Amino acid sequence: MPALAPSEIDRKLIDNITGGDATQLNLYAQLFETEVTRTLHEIRDGADGGDLKGVLHGLHGLRGAAATIGAIGVRKTVSRLEEEARSSGLKNVRRGAADIEHACRLFVEALRSAARDATR
Repeated sequence: MPALAPSEIDRKLIDNITGGDATQLNLYAQLFETEVTRTLHEIRDGADGGDLKGVLHGLHGLRGAAATIGAIGVRKTVSRLEEEARSSGLKNVRRGAADIEHACRLFVEALRSAARDATR
């Protein structure tokens, strides 16, 4: 899996949240991964059901969660899909959800890598 570019993660914010503690880093990785999985499921279901308002609500919440935890790349990816859905509707939501999922995997792996480094 390719490494996450430094511009895609706010290490200072993450260190402020977790104190650089391996246990906390792993906890935040797990919580973020769980929230993303749940929200992407809702977004895909909304897209399949033609629920633009529900999709936008899910994207907005996910963008906020990404910003709160320092997942810059995830936030950017979500923002692009949110803007696209507002202007063009639901036609590209499934593709965009896959892009978000990929960005999230990279971010979670970066957190887990930081946790491994913190124990050395």
